[in-house]
Amino acid sequence: MKYEKSSIALLVSFVILLIFALTLRTIIGEVRQAVLDGHWQELVSSIDVIGEQADTFVETDQDWNEYDYSSDLCIVTELLDARPGVFCALYDEDGRLLSKRTITGRETRPYDNPGFIEAIGLYGRGEVTIDIYSKTSSSYIQMPCYFRWIPSGPQYTDKLLLVVAISDDVLNGNPTERLVLWCVAMLAVGGFSTVAAGVLIATRPRTKGARRVEL
Repeated sequence: MKYEKSSIALLVSFVILLIFALTLRTIIGEVRQAVLDGHWQELVSSIDVIGEQADTFVETDQDWNEYDYSSDLCIVTELLDARPGVFCALYDEDGRLLSKRTITGRETRPYDNPGFIEAIGLYGRGEVTIDIYSKTSSSYIQMPCYFRWIPSGPQYTDKLLLVVAISDDVLNGNPTERLVLWCVAMLAVGGFSTVAAGVLIATRPRTKGARRVEL
């Protein structure tokens, strides 16, 4: 009876651990996606702010073909591209790269994606999925890409194209990522402890011929 109770307790512990593991897996996925979405929205907002400022300057000064806006835009583009897990680049109207890529920038070629070429030909700005390299998975993954033509409006020629994209590498070093690793480590320790307890109970020698004595 003693061993049966121990086995039942072990089985219940294992079921609870399994439920906890499945729940934690779902929560981890949701947390990672939420953090990734937060980074993405921040980058999109940054591109829109840059674009709106450029539009304001061009409309106020009427100097699009006189002032070299590409030099100023390259500075902010390269700063964004230097962020871990971020791809940011400035192109001319013919698709030539104007900004310098940084070592930490993600590897991707937007113009190799037919959907990207179609989108930039139809819209002044928008979001499209492209392939971007992820060091985390050591492969190319599909991630959203945001583009915006500068300046806005059909009256301008020789426009500039600002493009930004991110990979899941942007999560590396994030406090949330460290919390996830701790949770996984605790789950692994809990699983090992449960298995070890089961092995000890199963291999524990039983006393033969023992009788129950009532006083």
